[in-house]
Amino acid sequence: MRPLVRTASKFVLGTVGLVLALGLVIHLPPIKHWLGAHGHHGAGVCPLGYGTQAPHVALAPGKARPALGFELGATTATEIERWGQAHGLACNERHRGAQLDCENVPSTLLGDVAAPPAALSFSIDSAGAVRSIEVTRRGPEAASITAAFEALSHELAAQHGAPVKQSGIATADDLSRGALRQAMVEYRASDYRAVLRATNMGDGFLLTEHYALTN
Repeated sequence: MRPLVRTASKFVLGTVGLVLALGLVIHLPPIKHWLGAHGHHGAGVCPLGYGTQAPHVALAPGKARPALGFELGATTATEIERWGQAHGLACNERHRGAQLDCENVPSTLLGDVAAPPAALSFSIDSAGAVRSIEVTRRGPEAASITAAFEALSHELAAQHGAPVKQSGIATADDLSRGALRQAMVEYRASDYRAVLRATNMGDGFLLTEHYALTN
């Protein structure tokens, strides 16, 4: 019986070791990046239960990949620089051209008169095209932040249908209830992702926007 017990013990230990090794491997940055690029986004792939389980949604290819008037995968860094110069904006290249940041962008240039000025950070791919845009806007009052949040969400819903994720309540009253109160909404196509967040920072209110290609 002892040889059989030893064999069974080795099998169990080997299986546990394999599961643990797999859990460690998929959390390495290069592997997580690959999973995200292929649509997993870190959810539902961890055998140890880390991360949240995202519902399965059948996604259609995006007919357009809009981001505040820019087109992901089409608008170039050169065009962004010319746009900034034409409007007297301070746009600075970073990381050897892989990132382009523009500060104090008036809301009127982004199609939203009600929102506070924005800081834009463009991620540029090796071909010189914009791959993603991070936008932050801060304001002392919740009303302007939630109004912009609702307007942007409405536009994205018209283009991509219902959101795949959402949480919180995007009203000035709810956001004003306390620090770190937040509303979030996410839209996706098979090759495009947009996420909006409105957050009470304790000393003001923050609207963040993330637009990105996912392939």
